[in-house]
Parts: sequence; structure tokens; C-alpha cells
Amino acid sequence: MAGIGFRLRRMAEEQGLVGFFTGYSVAAAIMAGPWIMTVLTVLGVTMLSPDLDWFDAYITHVYQVSLITVGFFQFPATRYLADLLYKKEYRQVFPSFHYTLLICLGITSLIGAFWAFTTPGPPALERLIVVCLMNIVSAQWVSLVFLVTVHNYRAILGAFLVGGIVSIFSVNEYFGFNSNLDVLAGYTAGQALTLLILIGTLMSEYPAYEPFDKNCLVWLKRYPSLPLAGGLFYLGIFADKFAFRYGGWLSGEGIMGRQVLAPWLYMSEPYEFLTFLAQLTVIPALAVFYIRVETGFYEVYKAFYKGIDDRRTLEELKEIKQQILQEMKSGALAVASAQAVISLLCFLVAPELLPNQVLSVTNTAILRASIVAAFFAILLLLVIVLLLYFEFYREACFSAALYTVLNYTFTVLTILITSDLYGWGAALASCLAFLVAARILWVRVDDLLYQTFSKSPVETLPEKVKGIPGVGRYRVQKGELTC
Repeated sequence: MAGIGFRLRRMAEEQGLVGFFTGYSVAAAIMAGPWIMTVLTVLGVTMLSPDLDWFDAYITHVYQVSLITVGFFQFPATRYLADLLYKKEYRQVFPSFHYTLLICLGITSLIGAFWAFTTPGPPALERLIVVCLMNIVSAQWVSLVFLVTVHNYRAILGAFLVGGIVSIFSVNEYFGFNSNLDVLAGYTAGQALTLLILIGTLMSEYPAYEPFDKNCLVWLKRYPSLPLAGGLFYLGIFADKFAFRYGGWLSGEGIMGRQVLAPWLYMSEPYEFLTFLAQLTVIPALAVFYIRVETGFYEVYKAFYKGIDDRRTLEELKEIKQQILQEMKSGALAVASAQAVISLLCFLVAPELLPNQVLSVTNTAILRASIVAAFFAILLLLVIVLLLYFEFYREACFSAALYTVLNYTFTVLTILITSDLYGWGAALASCLAFLVAARILWVRVDDLLYQTFSKSPVETLPEKVKGIPGVGRYRVQKGELTC
């Protein structure tokens, strides 16, 4: 699913400095547009309106719930979309999006309604806007799954710029937004504007000829590990936040900054804000992977399976497999080196650049640990994506589950030991999970020929081998030889 990555790669390589920044900006918007806007908005609220704790809590909860929920549908929908594009069934793209969106919004609406009816503290209108915002953000995530295939990248970038400007201005008291309700309504309006532009862009590229395509989630049933890989990874991203937020029983003295604003509405500041801030540092890795690594990898990946269809010799397939390994090496080096430079700079100078109301001296260690955790977490995500390319769904699911368990476990241990280790539990968890996943990927790809052919049901056709001695008596299926 390299999508428009090839076009963005040509732009970055051929159109000079402007094309370079435009290409990587679009790649970042496609890969993490809603997430970028979340972090920037929370940062803006902290700097411009530091007393809006309720708004901070709303935003973080909305994005966590929406991202985890959509995460269970992201990979199955992407897999089905790839099938549609391979078969050139373009008329089914928007109906597939429509049906996936309907299912996701149904789930988030139920979650939002449950929260609204069990949280009596905030005003009713405020709770209603929060539920609407949750659905809007979920729809943005679903839209981005399908928007990776469109050609109008300017519309995607413009959607996040226009909607983001409206959302960020909504947190400024100068423009008349003085209460939680005002800020929340203004932010929701900006996100709704972004969503309308995104859906309009998708409709213009893929006109709808029928309302729904109910087959779009067939991969949910066929490979349960595929949706679990996405949902568990995003659950792992927030596992440490959940430990801090809901782990009041872990520390007799109480966890630093933990607040209970209302039932089901908890905050743990400054830990949550600092981890959100650290997520901004991984944007370069996402852009580099999308433009340079995924496009180059897809070319050799496609050549391998095309070679099988063309009945290339075993030696030729082995040579292509070596090219895949080489591309993975060079791609990993490109992403890791680019991101390492950014993360190291942020690790060293970010505490000096941020104002005191954003970062105090006591929180510097948490920010630095969160930067390290984000670095390895994004590398883990990229490894999981490569595992999914080769349909190693169980391995991807295992890697995501391992990350979730390790992140929660190590974070709980740091809470029990000392506050000086806050954040380093998540860093260690993401590092170990990445190393394990990378090892699994390397072993599986190194044995790619066996993995490919052993999974394929191979059967002789009697009418084509009739009369040939010794042929047609046996078949190999699911790795077993049978008569």
C-alpha cells in the first residue's frame, strides 16, 4: 500500500527544496495528521489557557478511544483496499470506506453514550460535543486509511491546515473562547471541517455507485490476528498512560499529578502531556518510511511475487529475496538514522527551548525518557507493517501484544520503585518489543521461499497430467504430502 508515496518521492527528489518539504509534509499529514493536531492543540492549550484541565482531559481521552477503536479495523480495511486496487475494482473503494466508517462510528457512539450517561459532572451539552468529537476524529482515522491511494495530496494537506488553524485558534482567549464549552465547540468545528474536506477528496477520486460494500471487513473473520495486531499496538501505545491514570492503588503516596476530574475522566499530569509532546519527535520517521522505505521496499516485494507468477527459477527468486533483505537493511538504516538525529537533538535541547510553564526542571527526565520510548515505538510500528506485507499476521499480533504487556508491566514497576524512573519503563518496553519484532521479521524473510510455498495450497490438475507416469498421484497441501 505504497499509495501516493511514489508521487511524493518523485516530488521530493525532482522539485528541489519546495518539493522536498511539500512531499514530506503531505506524508506526515497522511500518516499522522489527527495525531499531530492533537499534540499541537494540547500544547497550545497548555501555553495559552493553562486552566483548561477539562479540555485537556477530553482531548486525550477522545483520541485514545478513537485510535484504539479504529486500530482494530485499520489493517483489515487496508488489506481489502489493496485487493480492490489489485483487481482494479475502483467503484468499490468508497462503498468500502462507507461501510467501515459506519461500523466504527457505531462502536464509538456506543462508547461515547455510555460515558455520557455515567459521567454526571460536565454539562449535558458539553458531553454531547465530546461524543460528536469522538466520532469525528474516528472518521478522520478511517478516512486516512483510504486516502493513501488518492492523487490530490494538496487537498489532504489543506484539510489539516485549515481545520488545524480553526482548532488551534479556538484555545485562544483573545478570540472570545473563555470556557471549556467554547473551546471544545471551536475545536470540534475545526475537526469537522477537516473531515468534510477529506471525505470530499475521497469522493472526487472514487465516485460511489452503491451505498455499502459489506465484504470490506471479510479479513476480520479470515485472519483474527490481523485486527488484533492494530488494536493491540495502539493499546500498547497508551498502556503506560493507563497505568499512571488508573493506578492510584499502586503507590501509597499517590502518583505524581494524578487527578480524578469525573467518573471515567482521569488525568495524570505532567506525564501524559510530556508523552504527547514526545510523539511529535517521531514525525520524521513516519515521513521517511512512507516516501523512501515503503516505496523502495514495495518495488522489490512486488518483483518477488511477480517472479513467482512468471515462473522464474529458484535461483532468480533467491536473488530477489536477497534484494528484499538488502532493501530492508538500507530502509531501516535510513529511518533509524534520520529519526535518531531528531530524537537526539530533542533529547538534548528540548528542555532548554520549552518555556517554564510547559516544562519544569523536575519533568525533564520524563520528557527525555518519553522521547526514547517514542523512538523505539515508531520503529516497532514500521516492523509490524513490514510483517503484514508478507502476511505474517500472527507474528505481527504477537509483537503488538508483547509491547502492550511489557509497557504496562514495566510502567507499573517504575511506579512502585521510584518516581525518578517515570517514563523509562515505557522506553525499555518499546526497545525490547522492537528488538524481538525485528528479529522475527528477519528470520521470516530470510526463510521467505519456504514460508511462501509452504502456505500455498498446491494441487495437480488431473486433466493436464493425464497419461504422464508418476505425476498426479500426490499433492502437497498445507505442508503435508497426501495421496
